[in-house]
Amino acid sequence: MTSGKFLAVYPQFADVPEDVLAVYLELAVESLDKRRFCEAWEMAVMLFTAHWCELWRAKQPDEIAAGASAGVVSSASVDGVSVSYDTGAVGSEMKGWMAYMLTPYGQEFVTLAKMYGRKGLVVP
Repeated sequence: MTSGKFLAVYPQFADVPEDVLAVYLELAVESLDKRRFCEAWEMAVMLFTAHWCELWRAKQPDEIAAGASAGVVSSASVDGVSVSYDTGAVGSEMKGWMAYMLTPYGQEFVTLAKMYGRKGLVVP
């Protein structure tokens, strides 16, 4: 998996520095078992990487973090630009996956992981 391939699918992460992106891609490639995900392994790597890049962006200065999300939106206002997230809105079937519920990419990753089984998902 290359950063170029990742950015072709997720161009919204072009603002993430190459070295940060490389760390998250390597973490995904080394952590996710190809045997578990089969033909969906690249998709799993991309979703995993997108999730961690989104969390990285959320910790950055306002101009980078502007597009970052942190959970399910529970309320919003327009003129005062206020958004509230409900991280408790996730059902008990996601127990143990809470960190992944903080971004839409993490939520997709968990859904994919659950489709491919619970045991042996991440290689230690």
